[in-house]
Amino acid sequence: TGGITSKSNIIQINNNAEAIKPAGLLYVEGDTLTLFCHSPISKQPLSLRLDFTTPKMRNMAKEQNKKTLIAKAIGAKTIDASKWIVDATAGLGQDAFMLAYMGYKVTLIERSPVVAALLSHAISSVRPDSWAFSTVHRMTLLHTDAAQWFSEQIQLPPSIKKPNVIYLDPMFPHPDKKALSQKSMQMLQQLLGQDLDADK
Repeated sequence: TGGITSKSNIIQINNNAEAIKPAGLLYVEGDTLTLFCHSPISKQPLSLRLDFTTPKMRNMAKEQNKKTLIAKAIGAKTIDASKWIVDATAGLGQDAFMLAYMGYKVTLIERSPVVAALLSHAISSVRPDSWAFSTVHRMTLLHTDAAQWFSEQIQLPPSIKKPNVIYLDPMFPHPDKKALSQKSMQMLQQLLGQDLDADK
């Protein structure tokens, strides 16, 4: 099994307890949290930092409406802000952010402690005067296993509110898919390995 060890402002990530070299590093500097890992094709390390306030994210958010693919995926003929959506495969949080921007209350479930740390930092770093603040205010992050969480939800009495929509979008596509992962996805795939139980 792997683990995370911390020294000063550098957090070392190990996929395998017997590994000589760390699989990656989380580097904390001021208000930023950056993930670094080795590149298989370059001497320069790959880096990843989540930021929901960038101009690119804002432009993407402005394009969201009931006709976009993500809206169609949750069956949204109209935008109903009273709906509770659970993103059971949160990943880098982009889909959840877009849904929250559209007005939905979104719960993000992420089992990887590394990805959950990046998400948590990105959400908590949004300042009150930011255009994205009201959006992340509708996002709740849970660091847990989705299957376990759903199992617990089933045991709750009928009077307890249940999610209206369960959103599933595995982080890593199966090998038979032709579409290549983005650079950030390739980086996390190298760090965390294949999503072997994506079909569960």
